[in-house]
Amino acid sequence: MNFINKKYVIIILSCVSFCCTNALYKPTLADVEEGKKVFPDLTIKQLNKAVVLYGNRCGSCHKLYVPSNVTSAKWDEMLPKMQVRAKLNDTEFDLIKKYVKSKSGHSN
Repeated sequence: MNFINKKYVIIILSCVSFCCTNALYKPTLADVEEGKKVFPDLTIKQLNKAVVLYGNRCGSCHKLYVPSNVTSAKWDEMLPKMQVRAKLNDTEFDLIKKYVKSKSGHSN
């Protein structure tokens, strides 16, 4: 019986993980170039670290938002609150901000 329960937990977690991945995008060099318009120091390495942080830290508490479905202004409103709730240090916060805002809906 215990084996069956573990099997169901694994299946459920896999489904949840799969459902959340559509909010994440794999950063490309084109994303870096676009993001540099807002963050001149942006690198592909930063975006790749940020996507993992976003998925693990933000996705552990709530559904992940598709970055392009949220305006830059709305990210500016939400992110500081989430930094406190998720206990993100300044470096983690900065990376996540660059990730979501580099693909945000830019209209305010």
